[in-house]
Amino acid sequence: MAQFSKWHGLGNDFVLVDAIAGGELISPDEAIRVCDRHRGVGADGVLTLLPSEGAAARLHIYNPDGSVPEMCGNGARCAARHLFEKTGRAEVVLETSAGPRRCEARGDDVRVDMGAPTVRPSRERVDVGRILEVRRVSMGNPHAVVFVSEPVAPLAQELGPGIEKVFAGGVNVEFARRGPDGFIVSVWERGAGLTEACGTGACAVAAAAVAEGLVPAGVPVRIHLPGGTLTVEVAADGSRVWMTGPAVRVFAGSW
Repeated sequence: MAQFSKWHGLGNDFVLVDAIAGGELISPDEAIRVCDRHRGVGADGVLTLLPSEGAAARLHIYNPDGSVPEMCGNGARCAARHLFEKTGRAEVVLETSAGPRRCEARGDDVRVDMGAPTVRPSRERVDVGRILEVRRVSMGNPHAVVFVSEPVAPLAQELGPGIEKVFAGGVNVEFARRGPDGFIVSVWERGAGLTEACGTGACAVAAAAVAEGLVPAGVPVRIHLPGGTLTVEVAADGSRVWMTGPAVRVFAGSW
C-alpha cells in the first residue's frame, strides 16, 4: 500500500509520493489510473520524491497521460513545501531532469530558482487554421508563447492542441494578453491539456515578454492564471528566472 499526499499550486493539483526512504516508482499505467478524476484520486500529475546524492530529493513527474515532462514549476513548489514541513528547513534543492532547482520558503509561498531560460531570437509563424506568431522558450521543457489582444482561454482551448503538435516532441502552449498589472495567461499543457496553472509556462511568458520588449528584465512580473497569480522575475542579464507562488496540502491517503 502506497502513502500519498494531495497538493495543489493555484489549482494545478498533484498526488505526491515520498519514496526518499524507500519504495518503487509507480508505472505510467498506474499514474494514469491515479490521476483519473472519476476512478482514481484525481490529479494533473504524480510527483515522486526519490533519493538523490547531491540534493534533498530527486523529483520525478508523471503527466496524467503517463508521459514524463522534464520539469513542473507548480509541482516543484509542492514538493519543496512537503520537504519544508518534513525537515523543518526553509531551503532545499530538488534534482530534476531540467537541472537542480533551489527552493526557498517565503511565508506561505515558495520561491524557486527556475534556471536559465532559452529564448528563440525571433518569432515563428504557425498555421493551425489561423496563422499565429509564437515565441519559443525552453525552461528545461519546451514552450510556445503567443501574445494576443483577445480573451486567452478560448484560444488555448481551440488552438492549443494544434500548436502543441506543430513542433517535434510537442510543446506547452501559452496564450498571453497584457493586463493592468501583468499578463493574463491560459495554458495548454503538453500531456495534460488545459490546467488551472503552469509554473514553467508562467516563466516562459515572462522570459518571452522581456525578449519582446514588453517588460524590462530585473522587474517582478505578475502572471495571472485561471487558478491564481504567480510572480516571476527574469534576471537583468537574462541568466535566470525566479518564480514565487503558493503550494497547499489538501489531504493525505493511501492506495
